[in-house]
Amino acid sequence: MLPKIVLMQLCLLCFHSISGYSPDIPKDLLEVLEQITPNFEENLRRAFINEGLHIQIMSGGTKHPLDDVLATIDNNILELRNLKLTRTPDFKVNNFTVDLTMLTINVTLAPGQLQIEGEYEVTNKSLQKILPISQVGKINIVLENVTCVGRVGIYIKEDSFVVENYDVTYRPSEVSIRVSYFKEDGIEVDNEIADSDIEGNQIVKSFWNQLTYVLTNLLHRQLGAVIVEFSVNELFPDEEGPQKMRDFARQRALSANRLLDSLLCTAKTYLVDKSKRILEAVPLDVVFKGRPPATQQGSFKTDMGQASDMATLTRSKEMSILEEKEILIIYGQIRLREFKLNYESYKAEYGDTVSAGSTRTTIYRNKIFVKFLIEQVNNNDWYRQGVRGRRYIGTKYS
Repeated sequence: MLPKIVLMQLCLLCFHSISGYSPDIPKDLLEVLEQITPNFEENLRRAFINEGLHIQIMSGGTKHPLDDVLATIDNNILELRNLKLTRTPDFKVNNFTVDLTMLTINVTLAPGQLQIEGEYEVTNKSLQKILPISQVGKINIVLENVTCVGRVGIYIKEDSFVVENYDVTYRPSEVSIRVSYFKEDGIEVDNEIADSDIEGNQIVKSFWNQLTYVLTNLLHRQLGAVIVEFSVNELFPDEEGPQKMRDFARQRALSANRLLDSLLCTAKTYLVDKSKRILEAVPLDVVFKGRPPATQQGSFKTDMGQASDMATLTRSKEMSILEEKEILIIYGQIRLREFKLNYESYKAEYGDTVSAGSTRTTIYRNKIFVKFLIEQVNNNDWYRQGVRGRRYIGTKYS
């Protein structure tokens, strides 16, 4: 994960460097888009629903795996493994609108009930050296009434529409967690709790990023499969319309990219000048087991580590841009070209074996979703803290 606090500091410093924002739409193109959008929206909505029905029929009992999770909760180490989303969600449509002038799809969807199943193991860190015990069992997590609300960016590639940059938020109304394990006498024990405080639930937080990543990929598969079938040429009644639309879409993408590139350029200069290319990484303190049939536990600890290089922040793909109620919104993905995580001192113990040294890791695939909000406070001028320029009012990360 990229360090969010550094990005937040940079956002507050960088907006003075932005020049220009999203281009005005030509009047004749605007008139045509107002005419064709309702029919395009209805056809896309219907195609999305039909594709969802097709996916439900074809997916059957398909389960979607999540990576194993290792989390520390108070003085306990929790491991969740073999996690699976038990079914492909059915994205029922509550709201689905298209704004071609902003190249945006606004959605309110209802994936409904989602169930994650797997295995758990809980170990107490304080007891591991004097009483190396742990509890193992099965876990079933049910998220109720999940909703998906947000927007999706539209791009034009040759004669087709494509979608990228999902600025969507998933919210369940309640979570129930059921665990089952066997006592020494062979009797299976089931326990269940329910919680409406989703954001504060540490079990859900441990796998939430992975789950939303899987959900967004499934949503992209469904939406991307249908929107690409719509022809830009066939959508417009005149011959000049398609090319005007392509030019307009290209200018919007260029504007969004320039805005973010300007931010990142200022950010890199700031990071170098302030010697913040390297950040502290939290120390590790975990418990592990040997390979089966071994049951003995080991420990792995490190001192503070270092994460670098923050000055290699770069844009991953095309950015999206839109204006909404006098707010300029830019959203998309950025990454670190060089992401290294180093620990100069570690100690691992397993039985009578002790190992110590340093460890260095290079993370080749990384990304973070960012959204910048800039307020328009006087005509077409954008202000930042009362100074002519831009006023930064918010940032979203995921």
